[in-house]
Amino acid sequence: MSKKKIKKAAVPVIKDKNCPKRPRNSYIFFTLMKRDDIKKKHPGFKPTEITKMLGEEWQKLSETEKESYGSMAEDDKKRYQTEMEEYDSSNTGGPMPGSGGNTGGGHGMMENMGW
Repeated sequence: MSKKKIKKAAVPVIKDKNCPKRPRNSYIFFTLMKRDDIKKKHPGFKPTEITKMLGEEWQKLSETEKESYGSMAEDDKKRYQTEMEEYDSSNTGGPMPGSGGNTGGGHGMMENMGW
């Protein structure tokens, strides 16, 4: 008997376009600020090479240097929380995104397929 992995069917997720974007972490803020500098210094580098260089530079930063990016991340986290509170209060009732509109408490599409 051979052991084959059985792939599970992917359940499509319905995304709400009005939902706030998730907060960025400190590393993302670092890459947003430094990527253009590296592109200018090394115009022939591929995106993967640039990302690798950014990771190496991030590792070399001291904790105090990382704190400035951490404060940006904290501010973005607060922004996200307030936007989510506003979003949640304006979206009461109706199906939740990703539920497939099924209000029976089941698994949405999986239940509709007879699973």
